[in-house]
Amino acid sequence: MFNRRVLTAMVLGASMLSVGAVYAAPVAGFAPFNAPSGKEKPVSLNFHNNTSEPIKIKAGASEMTVDPGKTVAVKLAVGEKVISQTDSPNYHVGDVLATAAKEFDNAVITLN
Repeated sequence: MFNRRVLTAMVLGASMLSVGAVYAAPVAGFAPFNAPSGKEKPVSLNFHNNTSEPIKIKAGASEMTVDPGKTVAVKLAVGEKVISQTDSPNYHVGDVLATAAKEFDNAVITLN
């Protein structure tokens, strides 16, 4: 008789503790497989000099010269700017020539 009451109390106590565990949230969170990573692909821009003078530009942190009639390829992170470093009839030193955006990937920008 005594053993039966102890056994009943143990089973009742175990069932009361296990009910909450059945409805508890899982420990591991959901991680989608097709979620975008933190890295963005750089934007590739091409600058073509259509003038008779070389034009100096600053693309991001690097400076380069675009010779007359030549095209220079530049890879930039989204949001970086290309700034003119040469005074010409159409551009002044410090003018923003382009800002890198996903929509401009593989674009050719002609400098007149």
